[in-house]
Amino acid sequence: LKVDSKARPCAAMLRRLINGLRKFGLQNVLGSAFTKQLLRWDLVSRLMEKPDRLSVSELLLLARQFFALHALLGLLSLFLQALAQSVTVPGLWNVAFPLVGMHFAKDVGGANRAVRWWIAYWLLETLFTFFQTIGHDANIRAIAAYGLQWFVLARLWCWLHVQQSCSVQFYLNIVIESGREHFYSRPTMRSGRSTSVDLLSDRDFSDDKYISRLAEGVERMICEKLRDEAAMVAKAKKHFQRGNLIVVLVTIERVDMRRMLELKGEQHRLRRVDVVMRLLRHLPVPLKLDLEQVLLSQICRNMIENVPSQLTRQMCEIGGVNVDVEAKGKDEQADFLLEAMRQLDEEDILEAKNRHTIAVGGDEVWPFFCGYGHAKVRHVPTTACYPRQVTCSISPHTLE
Repeated sequence: LKVDSKARPCAAMLRRLINGLRKFGLQNVLGSAFTKQLLRWDLVSRLMEKPDRLSVSELLLLARQFFALHALLGLLSLFLQALAQSVTVPGLWNVAFPLVGMHFAKDVGGANRAVRWWIAYWLLETLFTFFQTIGHDANIRAIAAYGLQWFVLARLWCWLHVQQSCSVQFYLNIVIESGREHFYSRPTMRSGRSTSVDLLSDRDFSDDKYISRLAEGVERMICEKLRDEAAMVAKAKKHFQRGNLIVVLVTIERVDMRRMLELKGEQHRLRRVDVVMRLLRHLPVPLKLDLEQVLLSQICRNMIENVPSQLTRQMCEIGGVNVDVEAKGKDEQADFLLEAMRQLDEEDILEAKNRHTIAVGGDEVWPFFCGYGHAKVRHVPTTACYPRQVTCSISPHTLE
């Protein structure tokens, strides 16, 4: 950010104001509040030392903080221009640009991918100002400040690109079958539904404790399979369970992309990356490492996106029990689970209609007369009402 020459008297006045505040000891207070509220230096140090350990949400938080700092400096520059009655378009742009960047970096999701383009523009602007500073006056402090700013922003852009390309989250809907032979012998009355939803009626394995133990084994198996076969650090957690349906949320946290390409037999692609890096051998080492990660993430993007479908094909048996697995993204999971719950409710209602047991617990019975008659029973888990034949009697000792 540059201050117009007409605003230099105002800048001198601002310096005198700051010197006056320093005499009252307010500079340390303002500086402490400024650094604590506007910029988290622990995240900045982690970005410089171990950027691969930062999550997408932490990188976006850093982007918001940098944009906020830029907006504050832009407002200060615009205020000085207004005092000098010389408001310029670049002065307005220095306020509007970071505010738009903050909007795109507000949360984790597909829309904030645009924040990379705003940071890329920021990088080009900083680089242009850097060379402009070198050309006009060799101010060592200004050159160092712009160079450090460009390096930090370049690393932030690189790792935002890498983490957003490698971070994948999906749901595995696992349906425990009662036997593969029984499944293939069933009539094909699918009516367009997915395989996993249709298998919900095969509920011979209805022991909740058994299925819970099976779900724990599924979580371990998914993490081990992704680690050994794809060089991924993943986290799997049971998200939902009902009947023979288990929903597992899988989150891929980190990927060793070089190791992944080796495991997938893509050594020729690795050699291409090595050739490019040899051509860029004169770059600083941190920039070379970041650029290498960007190139590898571009190569591995399709492989990472295909992980859910590959995992679905590989999982056909868990603990000696046949299973059917279907992977869904966040946008598709709600519709899939709603259809599954509807079918499970239908199965519960059908099972209750054909079961002749005494109404207990949460069931509510309203008999019409003694002997055999019709009543309505509300089954609490499904909140569905249906007719059912019940037997009621009056014991003599209950009469007064």
